[in-house]
Amino acid sequence: MRLIALTIVLVLTIAVANAEDCCPGLRSSEGDIQLGLDHVEIAVADRDAARELWEGQFGFRMGEWKATTGGVLECRIWLRDGSSIALVYCETALDRRAMHYADMCAQGGGPVDVVLTGTELEHIRYALEAVEEPLEFIDHRTSIELTRPRDEARQPLRFVQHLLGPLVDRAGSLQPNEARGISEVWLQTDDLARDLLLLELLGGAEAGETNTLAGKATIVEMDGIAFLLFPARKNGLIGLQLEVADLSRCLDAMQLSEFHSESGPEGPVVQFVIDPALSGGIWLEFTEQTELPADNPGTPRNL
Repeated sequence: MRLIALTIVLVLTIAVANAEDCCPGLRSSEGDIQLGLDHVEIAVADRDAARELWEGQFGFRMGEWKATTGGVLECRIWLRDGSSIALVYCETALDRRAMHYADMCAQGGGPVDVVLTGTELEHIRYALEAVEEPLEFIDHRTSIELTRPRDEARQPLRFVQHLLGPLVDRAGSLQPNEARGISEVWLQTDDLARDLLLLELLGGAEAGETNTLAGKATIVEMDGIAFLLFPARKNGLIGLQLEVADLSRCLDAMQLSEFHSESGPEGPVVQFVIDPALSGGIWLEFTEQTELPADNPGTPRNL
């Protein structure tokens, strides 16, 4: 057993060394890879019900539903740091990617993808190739996307390089919500060692373990975001922690009979969690945000 463990460590060490050889400084701290959270996608089965949940009960300001490629409709919830939650709906798919959204919506909705934004997609490609991930570049005119074939054996991560300036500039005219942003992304993993290596190659740093209502998780911190990795039989996005300006609106919603919430740990941070069965198939944890620096309000945690 000890020999097997040593073999695994040796293989991972060689993979990291090879990745650093092909792309010096790849592992993060030198700044060659800079990634931030762009948006998280959640498929919904009913657009009106989604608006009632997020806007009517939680109090988030939502945009209008807009057509994107492949017959997919999208509605953004913009946050103060420039990131967003993208609610997506598709009834009739017109391309391969839209088919996945349509299937998700038909099955009741649920979390789809985590989209990270960076400035050097070539460096990100080296990191992904170090863990043998097949890749595809897609030119969207205003952005370039680095994606992988959709597969249950891979984490639902996509990467985008915007060509029209910082994300916070584009979101500024859209009246972002008072919520600061997404502070935690919860991911199930069927291979913890592989995904720890992947996130470290992308600039993350392991930061211990934590207990949540979804179970015990390993924490990887990246650009102000904590990625929580939960051992499981399959990969996927299962939860988010949102920093909101005032918990009272969300707490009022929790008094409704159809919701059941659980309080978080005792301490200065007030938080509670909504069961995924009541929130579109995803754990939603709300926590009262810490204040942004007075001399630099609205500083984005992403690029």
